[in-house]
Amino acid sequence: MARFASCCYLLLIWCICPASGQDDPITSAHNPPCEHTRLVQRYGGRGWARGEGAWPKLKPAFAPGPNTDVNWDLDDLTWTDARDESRSRYDLYSILDDHLRWMQTGGKLGKCADLNSVDVSDISLAYQILSNANLNQFTSSGDLREANLSFANLSGASLFGANLRGVNLSYADLRGAALSFARLDGAYLQGTDFKVQQLRGASLTGVDYEPTAQPPLNEIASATGLDAMTYESNPAALTELHKQFHEQGFKAQQGMTAYAIESTKDDDLLQTSIEDRIRLRTTVGFLRETKLRLRTIAEGCPKNLGNCISYLFRTISFNLTCRYGLSPWRPLMIVGGSWLVFSALYVFLLKSKGRRYIYLVVKRREGKGELRRPVMCEVRLDGRSGSRVTLIKKELMRALILVWVSMLFSLINTLNIDVKLLDKFNPWALIKRVLPREFDLQGKGLGKILGGLQTVISLFLIGLWAILMTHNPFD
Repeated sequence: MARFASCCYLLLIWCICPASGQDDPITSAHNPPCEHTRLVQRYGGRGWARGEGAWPKLKPAFAPGPNTDVNWDLDDLTWTDARDESRSRYDLYSILDDHLRWMQTGGKLGKCADLNSVDVSDISLAYQILSNANLNQFTSSGDLREANLSFANLSGASLFGANLRGVNLSYADLRGAALSFARLDGAYLQGTDFKVQQLRGASLTGVDYEPTAQPPLNEIASATGLDAMTYESNPAALTELHKQFHEQGFKAQQGMTAYAIESTKDDDLLQTSIEDRIRLRTTVGFLRETKLRLRTIAEGCPKNLGNCISYLFRTISFNLTCRYGLSPWRPLMIVGGSWLVFSALYVFLLKSKGRRYIYLVVKRREGKGELRRPVMCEVRLDGRSGSRVTLIKKELMRALILVWVSMLFSLINTLNIDVKLLDKFNPWALIKRVLPREFDLQGKGLGKILGGLQTVISLFLIGLWAILMTHNPFD
């Protein structure tokens, strides 16, 4: 009797549940509801989703991995079609599934997705493939990250505040679209008609900016991340945008686009791929960005040693110092920082025993000749020499003198621009004229080497700052 009951129970389960190998989109709690979303999840929305390589063949169902960040188990989500009727998300996935079949078979099977005037703000379309789809008057403020919307008709679409990170909009039609406060970080805009209606507050960090039509200048001027845009091979769009900012007097935006162009030229020297360029600009965190930059240099330098040297020169001389004119006051900040760093080095030179590296040079009162003697930093105090208070005062005064002399010697090396063409404008020479007694601090041996290095660095940075204040050569 028990065996008969077990057989009846198994038969009932077999009749109710779908057979193994089939995928019921309604009852399955582990698989995406259609072949379209399943394929996109497997292939990650990149590579072939951007049009690179052949389309993959349909695969059997599989359970999503633990790293999947798209929630497929929200049964109460709905969307609104063109007739303002609420429909299930499974209807939308069926449309996407038919669109994928249509793409794979070249139009023989399936149907091109027609999402004209639909509102899918509550449903995630992350990693979906909607190439060539009709998305006219499409509305979404939700998740569209890394979706493939190449060749799609998005004219008049409302994407206010939508998450469009990494989305492929190559050759898409965005005329009249509303993209205010949308996140376009790392989006691809190659051949895109980017004449949108609204773009205020949108994030353009790491965008591959190569559209065929420019957005309104007032709209893109209010977007963020203009200095982190890039291009793969065609700088015409970014150069034209920079020219328009210059003509209309948008100084800040002009500097940002200039930096974007120059930094992309650096990437061209290393022959960096567009994916690595976008990754460099969208990576969050100084250590992560530095690690990725060093890896890019290590991969690009063996390809062309001459370009690698040019890249390092441009990066050290102009990118790190002033960001190609975007931060004109940074050279003076670096001069101030180097003054403190070299002051610390000179403290160690003064504390060294035996050889002396810094000398005090004073003109004799009699008139002729100079008195040159090493800086000893000795302190003499009245009172009992063996008392603890006296020793503490002596060491404290000696430390203060060491710091004072080191900072003064560092300041002299910073301001002592000993160049014949600039002799009349030597800041240290002007300062010495107002002192009650003219003196100088000069280095010897290692002190002279460090002093000369500091003077060269300061001369270059002060000259770069003066040039940027009068005329920015990168604009």
